[in-house]
Amino acid sequence: HGGASPHLATDVTVLQAQFILSLQTIISRNVSSTDSAVISVGAIQGGSFSSLNVMPSEIRIGGTCRSFTKEVRNLIERRMKELANGLAQTYGCTAQVDYDQFGTPLVNHDEQTSRAIKAAELTVGKENVDGNMKPLTAGEDFA
Repeated sequence: HGGASPHLATDVTVLQAQFILSLQTIISRNVSSTDSAVISVGAIQGGSFSSLNVMPSEIRIGGTCRSFTKEVRNLIERRMKELANGLAQTYGCTAQVDYDQFGTPLVNHDEQTSRAIKAAELTVGKENVDGNMKPLTAGEDFA
């Protein structure tokens, strides 16, 4: 259980922290600054608050990745698996990465976007419409 002899256990909590910090380097060091991409960790699990002296034998990390191109999504998946497996080897344990790619980015066509901008300008006034908005990596499930 590692609580009494932590030097004999694999501290997967430290590995978890290292992995989460390392994820952020995928975008900053592997994705061109001209490509938009986001990695967000939304959930982590490990251990029990009812047994604080017991080191967890397993951790889980969950989140989302978003980008506008398949190439960048493939790169993120590859680097994520490399980081997980490399850290697992370093810490003397194993990693399992379940990475699901689904959906495609919503990219509005120029003609339809121009029509929508004109309609919005007629409705709320030109001064209240930003027709030069940059692409967003926000996730949505309505389109």
